[in-house]
Amino acid sequence: MDAMTTLEDAAPVKVRMTGEGSAVHLELDSPATRNALSPETVRALRRAVESAVAEERAALVMTSTGPAFAAGMDLRQIDHADDETLRRQFREIQGLLTDLYQAPLVTVAVLDGDAVGAGADLALACDHRIGSPRTTFRFPGPQFGLLLGTRRLAQETSPAIAQGLALTGAKLSARRALDVGLLTQLVESDQLESTAGAVVGAAGSSVVGIAGLTRAVRRDRPAQSDLELLEESMTPGLAQRMTAFRDRTGRRR
Repeated sequence: MDAMTTLEDAAPVKVRMTGEGSAVHLELDSPATRNALSPETVRALRRAVESAVAEERAALVMTSTGPAFAAGMDLRQIDHADDETLRRQFREIQGLLTDLYQAPLVTVAVLDGDAVGAGADLALACDHRIGSPRTTFRFPGPQFGLLLGTRRLAQETSPAIAQGLALTGAKLSARRALDVGLLTQLVESDQLESTAGAVVGAAGSSVVGIAGLTRAVRRDRPAQSDLELLEESMTPGLAQRMTAFRDRTGRRR
């Protein structure tokens, strides 16, 4: 029988297990913040990924409630954060992205809304990214001097496309996201669950070892290089730049 739990009260991440050795479903459930990645949520997601790996699950599916898949970091918190606090939080997010990307199981992101900043990077850390026509992607981090997930963006699209998205912070429609490789499948909203289910079913019934398969198909890209790139980008004045970006764009979360 499926079981749904919330990892901790402060972190709205619901976890549902679909049977021993099968899939684990993670649901971001904070529509009021557009599923922004708070420190508590990031820690909860990391624990869920670690648990799925330890239990040798075949697949992990990440979904969300509300109008956004994930809106990145909640920018309201930077009013009370200095550079070092923000650096620690971004390192935790990078750790989550690395954990998810390197997990020896099939990972699926189901998107039925906006994926912004670290939320877009969270989706890109998954093997399969299934979106609806309501899905959009945007990568505003470089506009306040932050390189998070940029190498993965370049590998999934192309260096030129990644550079353009980093320079402009432009929003990509679902169709364009599919064309450039941010989405792996584009279906109607009412088909998202069944499409993800087909991927999970294939993983669960595969005669090939899932751990070996994921190692075989993923590109060789040292995770440490992503962290080094992030560290180099977090120069003094990060909090001030993020505050200016928030105030300039009017984005509170």
